[in-house]
Amino acid sequence: MRELPTERVDVWIVPLAVGSDHAQTLWESLSADERARADHFAYEKDRVRFVVGRGTLRRILASYAGARPDDIRFTYGDHGKPMLANVTEAKGIEFNASGSADLAVCAVTIGERLGIDIELCRPIADEVFVEQCLAPEERDEYRALSSDERPAYFYRIWTLKEAYLKATGVGLSVPVSTVVISCPRGGPVQFVADAGVPDGGANWTLVEFEPSPQYVGALVVAGQRRPVQYRHWPF
Repeated sequence: MRELPTERVDVWIVPLAVGSDHAQTLWESLSADERARADHFAYEKDRVRFVVGRGTLRRILASYAGARPDDIRFTYGDHGKPMLANVTEAKGIEFNASGSADLAVCAVTIGERLGIDIELCRPIADEVFVEQCLAPEERDEYRALSSDERPAYFYRIWTLKEAYLKATGVGLSVPVSTVVISCPRGGPVQFVADAGVPDGGANWTLVEFEPSPQYVGALVVAGQRRPVQYRHWPF
């Protein structure tokens, strides 16, 4: 059993492009509904990514809970946020996961809500969508940037907002433009406002990280800043 992260956050970085033998091993630990979801993917690459991501998530959580991966049970909040359903095994574990292209991440801590998000930085293909995601002050900052600078800015903003909304449990059930985050060039990020919460982000800690080249990541944790340990899952 792995040491429980009572005063820190463990962030696991998981490569999803692995051999078929690893994917098959992880398939064995999936639940019936997870296998059904995997089989609905049209492309084999996407199916393997899902199996590896979900199977590894089970292994990570099982290593903290002192359980077998196939014994892990999930329950879901009103807006789809996953939680451990095994009360005996949960031990106060809070977790969240995200995936993009060939990479996934999982954040684990004890006793504090958290959310995590990663994105592969791609060229901006839909400027209308981008501006719909930004609050007015963020939109002004975005428009002031050169075309080369805009993708990095947008993905920073997007991952921070999504990680926050996942941590609160509402996810994308609310417009991301209702959350305002300041991302100055060369400076620390700062929570500005959440239209749906009177005290905004006063009780949340925002952390940016780079899980791999060309990716951006954001971690949001309730309460004061906790040390973060970045770990690579061994395949």
